[in-house]
Amino acid sequence: TLLIGCNNKNEVNFGQSTINYETEVPSGKIDYKDLSNCGKIVTLEDNLAKEHRLMMKVINKGGGGRIPVYDDIKYIDLESGTILIECYDQEEIIWIVGENLTIRDELDITSYLLQHDFIKREYEVQEIITFFDEKIKPTLESVEKELIK
Repeated sequence: TLLIGCNNKNEVNFGQSTINYETEVPSGKIDYKDLSNCGKIVTLEDNLAKEHRLMMKVINKGGGGRIPVYDDIKYIDLESGTILIECYDQEEIIWIVGENLTIRDELDITSYLLQHDFIKREYEVQEIITFFDEKIKPTLESVEKELIK
């Protein structure tokens, strides 16, 4: 399975939004602005296995002073709250988590929200996960099947 990594936090914050992962079902609200800035549909590959995941891409600046400035990039699975990929964007990428994963594609979720006329000021996290599972993922999988033919 592609889900690797660990995250001991019960909450994940990005922008103005906070998602709570204390129970098996994540809860909280996601602001549209945060979703459009961080919400990514990521195609991951591990050896020959491919999987589409709805993730939040969070970029924090690090370093400064005597340490060169760098970007700390985290890809957090929206459904589980697990950091699947974390790396530092410097001259040479240093992987913290997910070094066996390759990102094959990364799409913004906003084009799908517009396409399905599903624009709101804020969303329940489960609402976005359901939207991904029912509207986006089947489309991505059918495109892959067409390419194989």
